[in-house]
Amino acid sequence: MGYNDFFKREDVYKIIEETLSSHYKCRVKTVSRIHINKHERKYYCLPRLNIIFSSRTSKKKLIQFTANNIIGNQKFLKKASLMIYIYLSIFFPILFSDRLMVFSNNSVVIDVIYPGNKRIKIINFKEKRITNVLKKGFNNEWFSNEISFRTNNTYEFILNIEDVGDDYYTENLIVGKPLARMNNRSIKEVTSKVLECLSEICAESSRIKIDLYTNDLTNQLESLRESIEMPFDNINIIIKMVSNYLVFYHQDEIITISRTHGDFQKGNIIVNEYGNIFLLDWETVDIRYTKYDYFVYTFSLRNSNNLIKNIQEFIESKDSRDNILVDLSLFILEDIKWYYKETKQLLKGNYSTGLTNYNDNRLLQFLRGIYNENETNKSL
Repeated sequence: MGYNDFFKREDVYKIIEETLSSHYKCRVKTVSRIHINKHERKYYCLPRLNIIFSSRTSKKKLIQFTANNIIGNQKFLKKASLMIYIYLSIFFPILFSDRLMVFSNNSVVIDVIYPGNKRIKIINFKEKRITNVLKKGFNNEWFSNEISFRTNNTYEFILNIEDVGDDYYTENLIVGKPLARMNNRSIKEVTSKVLECLSEICAESSRIKIDLYTNDLTNQLESLRESIEMPFDNINIIIKMVSNYLVFYHQDEIITISRTHGDFQKGNIIVNEYGNIFLLDWETVDIRYTKYDYFVYTFSLRNSNNLIKNIQEFIESKDSRDNILVDLSLFILEDIKWYYKETKQLLKGNYSTGLTNYNDNRLLQFLRGIYNENETNKSL
């Protein structure tokens, strides 16, 4: 999610200003046009590249960093056009920038400001360090969850946290590329290593009856819905439909639950220059249905903008419609819970994009068709 998309839900530049002003104890301002002293360090805001970068940053390192995060498995002409845009934006930023940003304290050294969903990444190329700062006014539950988990684990595929404060932590900058930006051949080459990491995460599991787990999930969902005063009625219908299916048809079946990453998508998996794999963004690590991360990774089910398409491909990947509906139902309940909890992390009055997409009437009708077809088949 680029910071250009955040404009749909929040006052992006105001939040960046408040967050960085508080963190660096100085005034930070963004303006459309500004006359500044030539000795001041200015930053160019480029929403299309999802970066804010210093006028003094190494262009070579900036191009490499930006290309790694934007250029991936596109067709040749698309890649070429993106690369041209990156070069032009970085060499002639005043022509492409949306705003300029200035710090009152000129001793602050930042190469790139990378706005994220709930935090801002501050990148220093020389020191190869990233400082993650919680957005001002956002809930710190997930932020603290990540710090707690990463400072108490022994996994080789998790970066160590170097320094921690009330609203920030620092880590090393990985020189590498997200799996989401690699071609299909490269992804296949590392998939076995990725699944080994997933197996380690889920190694400790427990067994529970479906009806007990489903009832617990629906109770949690109801509590979360009330706490955020969510107005989306279609989601309530979906929850009732899939939970009734699980309890009515599969109440005595046993499933396994375990620790899961929670956002095991290809964008959170980095392959460095030596071929080593690192998993990022552990803020939603929690106990879930054991297959949850696998479904996110394999079928892109976390991409809520393409839910219907991805669910269809998910269903068609299995021979047994009945078994796949158990998996799908548990995933949907867990996923809606994920988006409920994400909404709690945002500024009050803002809703997760995932909730908006789950509330889409087209998705409701699509799921109704799947579950109605299943009930018809069972009655024959």
